[in-house]
Amino acid sequence: IYIQMQLCKESLEDWLASNMEIRDAATMKGWLEKLFEAVAYIHARGIFHRDLKPGNILFDGNGQPKICDVGIATAFERNEEGEKTKTRTEDSGTPLYKAPEQRYWIYKSKVDIFSLGLIFAEMSVPMTGNEREKIFDNYRKGQPNDILKDAPVTAEFINWLTTFEADDRPTCKQVLDSHFFAV
Repeated sequence: IYIQMQLCKESLEDWLASNMEIRDAATMKGWLEKLFEAVAYIHARGIFHRDLKPGNILFDGNGQPKICDVGIATAFERNEEGEKTKTRTEDSGTPLYKAPEQRYWIYKSKVDIFSLGLIFAEMSVPMTGNEREKIFDNYRKGQPNDILKDAPVTAEFINWLTTFEADDRPTCKQVLDSHFFAV
């Protein structure tokens, strides 16, 4: 079997590590919109990724982000109410980028929304490894972070994506239809 894939020479993880200065907000927002379009595409096909992180986002030759490593992606199951869910599975996903419910409960595709919120926080504010762990732990505990004091609209948007209760998080469609990308 041969698999032919598009050549992508850099990951978001690599890019973040080599760009620790102030980052262009419009570029970060544009990349995030593309990521939400990609996740909306797989969600519409009954799949959620479960391991979104900067190392699983690659850039093509035109600088467009691409999601990779779908090794632990899974199909939705339906609960009694018809909601798309998945029972927790051991060792699915990278702990730092997991949504709170992904560790303990039955969860929904909104785990991908939470992960994208953490990724966008990291894209918006350069962080050291220790800072990232503390900030992400606060989001997972439902505690506020004040990392974007000078950008309250972006801070509010990230808080929306990383809301502790999964049912209160937006869907990909709600995110893409939000005013955040219209501005």
